[in-house]
Amino acid sequence: MGSLEDELAESLEEDFDSESMNVLREDYLYRVPFDSAFASLGDFRDICALLKGKVLSDVMAKIADGMLEKEIAAGAAEENQRSPEDMKDIVSRLHDIATSEITAEGSASSNMLATTSIREIVREFRDTVPQLVVLGAKGSGKTYIYKQLLSRKTWESFSYGVEPAGEKDRERTLILPLVCSLNIKMLLSMVRECIESCNHTFEEVDIKPDIIDRNYTKLASYAEKETSLTEWMEIWQRLMLDMLGAGYSDISELDRYLENKGKRILFIVDGLEDLFMDLQVQKQKTWRFAIRALCQNIVNTLRNLQFGNVGIVVFARKDMAEEAIEINFDQFQNQYHKYELKWSPSEALRLALWIAKQADPALGEGVDILKASREVLEERLEKLWGKKLGRYDSREANSARWIIAALSDFSNQLQARDIVRFLQFATSTFPEGRPPYEDRYIMPKQIREAIPDCSREKYKEIRDEMKAIYQILKIFEDMPEEEKVLPLTLDKISLSGEEIARLENQGYFIMADKKYYFPEIIRFALGFKYAKGARPRVLSLLAR
Repeated sequence: MGSLEDELAESLEEDFDSESMNVLREDYLYRVPFDSAFASLGDFRDICALLKGKVLSDVMAKIADGMLEKEIAAGAAEENQRSPEDMKDIVSRLHDIATSEITAEGSASSNMLATTSIREIVREFRDTVPQLVVLGAKGSGKTYIYKQLLSRKTWESFSYGVEPAGEKDRERTLILPLVCSLNIKMLLSMVRECIESCNHTFEEVDIKPDIIDRNYTKLASYAEKETSLTEWMEIWQRLMLDMLGAGYSDISELDRYLENKGKRILFIVDGLEDLFMDLQVQKQKTWRFAIRALCQNIVNTLRNLQFGNVGIVVFARKDMAEEAIEINFDQFQNQYHKYELKWSPSEALRLALWIAKQADPALGEGVDILKASREVLEERLEKLWGKKLGRYDSREANSARWIIAALSDFSNQLQARDIVRFLQFATSTFPEGRPPYEDRYIMPKQIREAIPDCSREKYKEIRDEMKAIYQILKIFEDMPEEEKVLPLTLDKISLSGEEIARLENQGYFIMADKKYYFPEIIRFALGFKYAKGARPRVLSLLAR
């Protein structure tokens, strides 16, 4: 059935402009279950009689309704009408907000969008100190949560900010950064405030202001040596104890000391990829032992403490953790699946609306953004980027679904950084004079032009932060221009089976009908064009 559907779609798509079309296959190709009643048809009256109460009739009614939405559209435009000057001001404001939020460490904002994973962590550990690993892809928001933890200084204050509940001691569990990302300029003051808070609370403790740099240097030094798993377990424990400078012999002694004080400590770890990325590319094993010792052995050690006063939250990139934990990774992942940073289409739309309402509060009025369904989010975002990439009654693609498809990978995931970056680029310009549509802030032209910019920025990040993946993608980037046409066949791909699998695991490559495709978010940066009819196929795969 799939191939018949493709043949039908391809016959319709032959005359489409593959590079600039704004429709998804779902906008003009409708699936209706087989009904034997239609196998033999009579005259027009018989057909009309057959249609009554049938699924096909419902589908046709829906299409007809879509063609008659002009009056509704005019009413919506009138209701949302603002002067071009007001619209331009709001778009400019949104651009500034998105620019400041584009990287967690670059933003001075203390606002927090409590995503599903954050709420799960808080509910699970409201009365205890967390001891867990938060997995997530590059750009999924690991450093964002790390920053929010730093800004709150205590676990109780962070929890209360996510879900207010009762009046408890909000100073009991102090947050202490153990490892931090290299890109921490905007976080330095928060790191130092957490250190000062610990020094003030514990008279015996004397944590140096530059301890994060010292920890990083120590770990980098050990990573260059042949260090075993057992040695890494000792290194991580000593790193935690030596930070406090009070001469504790082991973690259990620190646990007992904290029990006597009525306090707890939560270590937080981010930036492991900065430490171990080069070693990953060189295929050395010592970095795997380091991650395994921290994410498995140290976490288990802390869980077995008598008083449970020492916790840890490790933010780890999923692909690195999967490579490091070679045996039973699925079992490891299942432990933490509730806390994994995944950005489904609904979560991405939630983030877009949360940011947009900071520029225009009216966008969020009457909507509980955290609990709203995808349908409600899409409807509210029509005021931001329109219902469709054209007139309200046009046959162009639904704006929200097209944007999500263009920013997603083939695992149906997109990253927080990509949706924020899209808002940044899509609001960088506003039409001079009267805009072509007055029922929205972001015009179709700006939406289309933002995607290539998003792709290029994502590829730069892959180059800087995922060198092993970048080395594979670089092979495609270096192909002759005349060969950069999708879909690709296996004879045009000079990769090993393992390399193809790595790209597929990241959602950056997919095979359909023995042909290979890149998602839009990767394709533009690599400089690939489409053969006729190929783009709708890709967008259809991304919109599944």
